[in-house]
Parts: sequence; C-alpha cells; structure tokens
Amino acid sequence: MKAYNKYRIELLKKLTVRYQTLVERAYNLRQTDESKSDYFTYEATKILQKINWLDL
Repeated sequence: MKAYNKYRIELLKKLTVRYQTLVERAYNLRQTDESKSDYFTYEATKILQKINWLDL
C-alpha cells in the first residue's frame, strides 16, 4: 500500500510540474500565437483532469 501511495505522490508531482509548464507556455503565447496557446491550454486541461482524478 505504501508503494502505491509513493508512486501516486510522485506522479502527482510530475503532472503538476507539467501542468504549470503548459499553463505558462499558453499564457506566454496568448498574444503572439493564439493557436499554439489554445493547444497548450487544451493539453493543460487534460493534465489537470488527470491530477484531479488521482487526487481523490
């Protein structure tokens, strides 16, 4: 059981860093390249859904 929790915590950390990176990229591209910004926002939303699912 502890190994599962440790794995879950590590996965949550990695996903959180990935989510933050995608949100930052989307924000930085908002004015210059709207299509890339939308893509990064979409990917960040998918990552956030995984984070919320794992954090139950």
